[in-house]
Amino acid sequence: MASGDSSLKQLSATPRSIPNRVINSLAILKANWDELGHDYIQNFVPFTAEILRTAPQDEVSLPEIQKGIKERFGLGIPQGALKTILHRCAKQGLIKQQNRIYLRNRAVLDKLVFTIDQAAALREHRALIDKLIAFCSERYETEWTTDEADSALLEYLEERSPTILAAAIDGNPISPPPTAVKNADFLIKAFVHHLWANDPEGFSFLETIVKGSMLANVLIFPEIAKVQRLFESVEIYFDTPFILGAIGLEGESRQASSLELLSLLYKQKAKLAIFQHTRDEVSGVLDAAARSLRSGRKPAQMEFFEYLGGKEYKPSDIELVIAKLDESLGSLRIKTKPRPSQTVALGLDEARLDQIMESIVSYRSERAKHFDIDSLTAIHRLRGGKPYQDIESCQAVFITQNTNLIKAAREYFNTEYERTTVPLAIRDDVLTTIVWLKQPMSAVDLPRTMIIADCFAAMKPPDRLWKIYLAEIEKLSTRGSISENDYYLLRYSVEARRALMDFTLGSPEGFTEGTVAEVLKFAQNAIKAESAEALAVADLALKGERARRLRAELEKEKALAVARQMYAAQFERAREIGVAVGAIVGKALLWTLVVLLFFATYFTLPRPFPQPEASLGRYVVPALLFMLGVLSGFHLCYGTTARDFAHRWELSVAEAVEKVMLLIIKPKQQ
Repeated sequence: MASGDSSLKQLSATPRSIPNRVINSLAILKANWDELGHDYIQNFVPFTAEILRTAPQDEVSLPEIQKGIKERFGLGIPQGALKTILHRCAKQGLIKQQNRIYLRNRAVLDKLVFTIDQAAALREHRALIDKLIAFCSERYETEWTTDEADSALLEYLEERSPTILAAAIDGNPISPPPTAVKNADFLIKAFVHHLWANDPEGFSFLETIVKGSMLANVLIFPEIAKVQRLFESVEIYFDTPFILGAIGLEGESRQASSLELLSLLYKQKAKLAIFQHTRDEVSGVLDAAARSLRSGRKPAQMEFFEYLGGKEYKPSDIELVIAKLDESLGSLRIKTKPRPSQTVALGLDEARLDQIMESIVSYRSERAKHFDIDSLTAIHRLRGGKPYQDIESCQAVFITQNTNLIKAAREYFNTEYERTTVPLAIRDDVLTTIVWLKQPMSAVDLPRTMIIADCFAAMKPPDRLWKIYLAEIEKLSTRGSISENDYYLLRYSVEARRALMDFTLGSPEGFTEGTVAEVLKFAQNAIKAESAEALAVADLALKGERARRLRAELEKEKALAVARQMYAAQFERAREIGVAVGAIVGKALLWTLVVLLFFATYFTLPRPFPQPEASLGRYVVPALLFMLGVLSGFHLCYGTTARDFAHRWELSVAEAVEKVMLLIIKPKQQ
């Protein structure tokens, strides 16, 4: 018996509680990993490459790439995760580094055939739907619209794609429908059998749609929300540069990237915090910036200071930021916490740690080095000095943008623990990638037909892999004990383990976060710093007409600076109000549920306890008891607590309030 035929029999024996798309998606992930070494992240490289290829400029900018992927493919990818994907693009030669920024490699990107494959898949899909409509009309006098035919076909493919794929690859026969019942399932079965028996071209179209549908299910897997492990037992501590970026003092792009991570972590129920000494360091950096603005001298934080100067910040503006620092942290849901007290049992050789950090990290001041040592040793104490293999259970982790600090911490603490552990310090983009992998991917802005065509064109595995997919599907079906959790574990754990344990830090300076203009400015500054001659040439170029044009542009920017600052302040206020209202609603809802459940429980007590008046008890008591029964049953089935319910409402209300306020203030933006 052919392997495909065997696969069909085994698939029919799979428990119906496990959707076949779970088996199919897991099989594709397993085969891609085993045969090609491709993990889940690799699936997004072709989509990113297509946006790079069609971008209007050569410079790689995270916000522009993120926007392009969202508009073209309907896929929302956080900037931190996108940075990981772009690192993959760099390793594969799709982009190259120059002047400490990344530029697309046109020679490689122009060889891609994404658009051709996408257009072909869409043409074949449309032709197949036309054939289906004609078949139903001519054979069974059933008239379907295009939408009805498309919906019926895609619903059929959700469960039967491997059957059709086995017939296409191994030539196994497709049986005709057993009875002549004129419903959608029967009509599609009859149509598929007709294609296999009489229309090779139409069957090849169907094969393309089947492949695209199976690949799309790998990418978009809503069941992952049911099985993900949350971060509710982990405290996430942030360093000073991250906080400066999150409150909007290092550019709009850096703030957007930071807010994406904070939002993802909060939805995962992580506890967001900074140490008191980090809060003091943030305040100190801001105070130094205010003094530098008053004196006109540039402080050590060059990029940070240049951004403030470019946005026409005055010393009084920085003083206001310092005064509102705790309020700003609260709007980000970040709490300030003291360092855990030192104990003899958790003592460390801080002199050796100091020596390692001094040799790896280039510190401008002893104070900054001691702040970092305090942060790492505090995380060590919060973990109880224990090594951890899973980030979801590691108790605490320090988030930083300082790659050298991460290297120093790894060198010291891996020796201290005498084994590999979840690093005490992790880069913010790595954590964003890990948390993003735990979220169900959605592409709600695009029709399923377009998603299938995009996935077929982007992921298009070699022909030899499809037989391996079928063999893997057969093996998984025979096992019969797989679940959505298996898919989640393979999708998440492989990449998370690589990121946490084996992540090669590469050149983090390669990616400059910001718009194309900001990236270009960064590149120009890098050139100036490397070559005095280039600086002289740049100075000469500013003379004459170009200099006058630049001054005009600067004057225009200066005129808009006040309006931009006002809008930024309004945006910040909208987010603060949204968070505050969401928190109030969440707490009110939680306590309301607690009170109602208390009274409902009270009314179940025996008669010796005081009972309500008859007029009140006639309606209120049964309603409360009914609610108690419903909530208890829901909790037993799904494990949802009142706190979880209130948490979801808090997030929803906060987002809704923020959106409404932004709609109100949007006309004020210039």
